[in-house]
Amino acid sequence: GWEAAPSTINTRHVLAVMDHDRAAARTANLRKTHISTFVTWCKDEGVCEPTWNPMRGIRKRKVMETERKKVNINDLERLVRGAETERERILLALSINLLLRISEVSDLRIKDINMQAGEVSVRIFKTSELDTMPMTAELQEELRKYLLWYTLQCGPLDPDWYLIPSDTGGYKPVLQPDRPKGRLATTIQGSLRRIGWEDVKGEGGHTLRRSGARWMLMALEDQ
Repeated sequence: GWEAAPSTINTRHVLAVMDHDRAAARTANLRKTHISTFVTWCKDEGVCEPTWNPMRGIRKRKVMETERKKVNINDLERLVRGAETERERILLALSINLLLRISEVSDLRIKDINMQAGEVSVRIFKTSELDTMPMTAELQEELRKYLLWYTLQCGPLDPDWYLIPSDTGGYKPVLQPDRPKGRLATTIQGSLRRIGWEDVKGEGGHTLRRSGARWMLMALEDQ
């Protein structure tokens, strides 16, 4: 970066910050948006002349769309059944059945699970809203088994405990219910490898959301 009065910044500086010719198109476009917001703020605050426009002639780059990978419908059950731990299995089940983001799964607490009503309360960080989602029959069964296992590990479950807790690590890890399990994307990547995926770079929660959405759409079409 550099220290300079906004009015001295020109197109050459903007292109350098955007790394326009080397950065990926999505990255360059995002940086362009941030700089445009800054330029607008400077004009609104009277920091520079209204005619100042270091963005002149800089256009958004074309983004080449590629099809995002999804788990084959026939492999979804195999993915869940192949989980090596109870926490991995419930992570997969929640992500697929409720189409949750990793941050939303990680944030779930015991009190968010209402087995009697068959509902899960989810904090949607993207919209800052609390959403109540119905459980599928498959998810309800997975949660029933998981909560029983959790109780056997830690005793009566505290409502404020994390649904998928961290652990102490080591040869015989002990659950830490007051801390959420980390590296969930890495866990999902390991699950994908076990069903034959070789390239899992960049895969994670969104992969399961896309796969779950496709499964639900096909189920609706079959009705």
